[in-house]
Amino acid sequence: MAENRRKPLFNMISFLMVLVIIVVIVVVSGYFFSRQCFDMLGKSFCWSTVPRTITSDLCPAETNGTCTIEPAVDQHNTLVDAIIYACTQSANNTDPSINQKISDVYSQMTNITQTADQICSGSFLSKWSYS
Repeated sequence: MAENRRKPLFNMISFLMVLVIIVVIVVVSGYFFSRQCFDMLGKSFCWSTVPRTITSDLCPAETNGTCTIEPAVDQHNTLVDAIIYACTQSANNTDPSINQKISDVYSQMTNITQTADQICSGSFLSKWSYS
């Protein structure tokens, strides 16, 4: 009779252990998969795929520089940073491979085709403000 009482207790402990392991796996995988990165000329540029709180001069003034950034805005601003970085590495847009990379990233970001000269002039690039 004592064996019957131990069995449900053992099953409950096993169930709780499995549940804890599943929760740990979900939390750890969320940490690793919540960032997306890409390489621009050997430098990694990353953005978050989940909303996060940041401190930035792009946050509204009334928030004292702290606000929540949405993934689409984070991605856009990261791509703008990557393009600006590539423009500075292009040596006055004389490197065709860099120029193509700049044009490709800009086109993927905006669905507009421009040359690296046009993009790097600065009139096409702007960061979005955070809300």
